[in-house]
Amino acid sequence: MKRWMIVLPLLAVVALLAYLSAPSGSAHAAHLPTAGQPHIALWQGDAPAAISFTFDDGLQAHADIAAPLLHEFGFVGTFYVVAGLHREHKSDPAVKDPRFHYGEAALSWDEIRGIRDLGMEIGNHSLTHAFLNHITDDRLLDQQINHAADIITREIGQPPLTFAFPYNEYTPHDRELALVRHLAVRENWTDYGGPRFTTQIANGLVEKAIHDHAWLVPMVHGIDGGFLPLSSHVFREALGFIKSHQDSLWVSTYADIASYQLERRAATLHVQDSGPGETTFFIAGKQVRNRPLTVILPLPLNENSDDVVARVTGTETSVPMLREAERILVDLPPETSVTVTWH
Repeated sequence: MKRWMIVLPLLAVVALLAYLSAPSGSAHAAHLPTAGQPHIALWQGDAPAAISFTFDDGLQAHADIAAPLLHEFGFVGTFYVVAGLHREHKSDPAVKDPRFHYGEAALSWDEIRGIRDLGMEIGNHSLTHAFLNHITDDRLLDQQINHAADIITREIGQPPLTFAFPYNEYTPHDRELALVRHLAVRENWTDYGGPRFTTQIANGLVEKAIHDHAWLVPMVHGIDGGFLPLSSHVFREALGFIKSHQDSLWVSTYADIASYQLERRAATLHVQDSGPGETTFFIAGKQVRNRPLTVILPLPLNENSDDVVARVTGTETSVPMLREAERILVDLPPETSVTVTWH
């Protein structure tokens, strides 16, 4: 397993430590399963860590720079839009709001659909970007959360799966209401930008996530300008670094990784040795968006054959699997039984 062994100049180390200690959400780190035993991997494909890039407020740079850059490197991310403030077409007048100074909600729905078409997740960032924790009337909260979800569903043709609270401020009651229509609320995040944010800091965050087996959730606002601006040059270099470490990272949308974690926490793995050269296992639990979980099954230490087959139990239907030395990795959704045979 990779250790955190990044060598930085002293000033960069100081900047990184200051950045990591700044107030923000925290990356999710979970307990590792017992090695050598059949288990469900912490992250898909048994990657040491996971990353979900998130972009707040529907800024023009998100369509012009962020989404194309992610797509260029083969990655996806989550773009949180302020549903009640976006114009339909680029040619329509932009919404004027005296609270905003950095081009918030500048994107048109046409542009947001273009981001969706690149495979990105479009998430809910409320109706008007209000402080929801200051709202005590549930009817108004319903508008901020559920009416916003209705608009997004109508505009992009699919419901938003995750919710990011404006200003990252919310009460337990707010969270409960958001989870009625959304499978997850963004609760773990790291500010990703600002005048002191460098490529070395960005890469250090990735190395730390790998070391900690954590879920890193960069929260991006402005790019090349605006609030906590992220340099597009830094972003490109950071994506290149992630690409070079892609064997150690699962990069996906917030909804995708949250779905995996929800399923994993609710799942129980049952394993039965059916006889020589055969093992059957079953994942008990609930399905979330039919998201497969990665099951790791150690093979006998003296088993060197490549003739290993995984099928849905009682059928000839093959199940995707990966053979690695003395173990196999099988992806399957909960409530599925798989039989593995080898010779």
